[in-house]
Amino acid sequence: DLKCTVCKTCRLKKYAYNLSYNKWYFDEIYDGFINMFILPIASLTSAFDKYIVDGFVNFTAVMAKLKGKFLSLFQDGNVQTYAMFMFGGIVFISFMLITLNFVMGY
Repeated sequence: DLKCTVCKTCRLKKYAYNLSYNKWYFDEIYDGFINMFILPIASLTSAFDKYIVDGFVNFTAVMAKLKGKFLSLFQDGNVQTYAMFMFGGIVFISFMLITLNFVMGY
């Protein structure tokens, strides 16, 4: 029995020594966790940010620029022109409201 106990103790010490010698395999576990879980998630979120979020932001910027260029065609600095557009808009909205009331029967 003594020999068996000594063998078990030696094996246990060798196992503990190997664990401590290899730093409890912390680096291998950490590296495996990073490579298996964190890096794929980071790649997905990076692609989502690059193509979806940045694409939406860039699309919004392009649309704002195009709208600005289009609206600049109507700006000439002449107050009478602005008043004419405002009056035309009021007439158009009034016409639409009257038409809708007539069609809907209100």
